[in-house]
Amino acid sequence: MEEEDREDFELEEKEEPKEKPSSSSWVSILTLNHYQSYFDVTTSEVAERVLAGMLPIRSRLVDKLQPQPDLYGPFWIAVTLILVTAVSGNIANVFEKKSAWEFRFSEVTLIGCCVYAYTWLIPFILWCFLWWRGNRSRYTLNQLLAIYGYSVSIFIPLVILWLIRNEIIRWLLWAVCTVSSGAVLVRSLWSPMSQESSRLATAILVVVFLLHAALSAMFKMYYFSSDLSGTSASIAATAATSPTILSRLGNATRTH
Repeated sequence: MEEEDREDFELEEKEEPKEKPSSSSWVSILTLNHYQSYFDVTTSEVAERVLAGMLPIRSRLVDKLQPQPDLYGPFWIAVTLILVTAVSGNIANVFEKKSAWEFRFSEVTLIGCCVYAYTWLIPFILWCFLWWRGNRSRYTLNQLLAIYGYSVSIFIPLVILWLIRNEIIRWLLWAVCTVSSGAVLVRSLWSPMSQESSRLATAILVVVFLLHAALSAMFKMYYFSSDLSGTSASIAATAATSPTILSRLGNATRTH
């Protein structure tokens, strides 16, 4: 009997540690080791995910994020987009207005707020909505952050190409890049949205695409809009002086 009691006591001691992981798991979220796995990614994996975030005709971005979505790529994509937009916008301003170079830090702050609000806040709101709806096919928050982070990678070459001083070409580039990366978003989010009603799913996906287009349109309108004031003034001056020119030509003809 004493041996059996000792064995039972030893089993109880071994089973006690199993009750602790629940609290320790929550504490681990506050440590850097918990997030280390989300930054453990190779260069080739990041390159493949960047291409998948640009082109919807390739394999799905969600598939490329398996088995572990990373936050390394989305973080540096956002940082690069902010810096490239600020520098390219200032260069375009020098070309358009023929003014001296002036780097305004307030513009970098504005770009940073818009980019990080879009790539971090919007996925969090979408994740909360799917969780509230009890969607069984909903993605994890890390997956949504990775999807949104990689979907804006196409805007980096776009803002560089916007240095071309032609508004038609600029808007064509905007349309192509926005539709391409927006299709990646819609295609990636279709799996959880298909569990909702058709009307609700369509409405959410339309809002997702419009927010995506609004971000790139904001970059275009705020940093890369041509200064049409000089052109408008010259057109107005020409229109005002044209009657005088025509009348002088008419008088000269009559005199001859």
